[in-house]
Amino acid sequence: MKTCFLTNNKNKTPLLLSLLFSLIVTFLIPCLAQAGQVRFTWDPNPPEDEIEGYRLYFGTVSSCEVSTVGSFLGISSTKGASPISIPVSDLMDPNNPGYDMDGLSDGTWCFRLAAYNNALEESELSSPVSMVIDDTAPLISITSPTASPVYSTMDNRISIGGTSSDSVCIGSITWENSLGGSGTASGTADWSQDNIALQAGDNVITFAARDCEGHVSTASLTVTYISPCQEASGPIVINTLPNTYFNADSIPPRIDVDFCDADGLKNISYRVGNTGNWMPIFLEIATHSYKTDFAVTGCSDGINEIYFQVTDKLNNVYEPTGTDTLTILLDTTLPTGTINIE
Repeated sequence: MKTCFLTNNKNKTPLLLSLLFSLIVTFLIPCLAQAGQVRFTWDPNPPEDEIEGYRLYFGTVSSCEVSTVGSFLGISSTKGASPISIPVSDLMDPNNPGYDMDGLSDGTWCFRLAAYNNALEESELSSPVSMVIDDTAPLISITSPTASPVYSTMDNRISIGGTSSDSVCIGSITWENSLGGSGTASGTADWSQDNIALQAGDNVITFAARDCEGHVSTASLTVTYISPCQEASGPIVINTLPNTYFNADSIPPRIDVDFCDADGLKNISYRVGNTGNWMPIFLEIATHSYKTDFAVTGCSDGINEIYFQVTDKLNNVYEPTGTDTLTILLDTTLPTGTINIE
């Protein structure tokens, strides 16, 4: 339960009550209350004012913009409807008055205080104070790429989006992958996170919505990443770039290759021509997949067929053929000709 202090000893503002007495309380501190509970304290009026009690008026935040009693009437709490009468005789310490209030729903509320005497004459309303009451956890849901709790993909990255809401406000949306990776998503009511890296297997990606009071709700998506390597019985070539047949005009020509294997790679070699010597492509560590840009040596002008040999950790050897074989048309010879002058 939070406490709102309704006093300021350095700057007390009298509020007149039919010229009989003054109410010297001022609402000063905005509060954020939990469980719909809040405690008010204020400076008492002097004994000569002969105060019978106080009345606590409360309403929605729009009530703070007006000073009439009518804007605070009819609002309910577990202590009753506004205004709530607080007789001095009910105070535990009339010299240090305070009041506990509960049963308020989530939202932003406005409060004002007035004093009354035994003739039930009432002072003007005090200065208002507003506070946020938030006892409800936010809502969060995943809507993209699916509203289902499970999803499968052969892409090693995924973008996820969704929505969240709260009775007061959403502070942040964070995420975490059970197989590694975490961060803060973009947006709150409509949020998204792009390019989440996936590992082979089940990636449980959990998004957490945290409201301004610290309540947290979560939503999870289990993304099963099926690597192309998992579908192969031996090493495979995923891709060769620029493409399977291209022209080159410099020595040595450069190409990109992408290999993978479910058991991890051990060696990768290439050769120019079907009978040339195998040339190793350096591997720093044995991994399930390997992508590199390298210079092809041994090419000569004309058509060069590039063959690959890939060995996995279990010593399975794969020599791609057909579309996995790269053809380079190399032309580094300057054109020749004659100029005839007549």
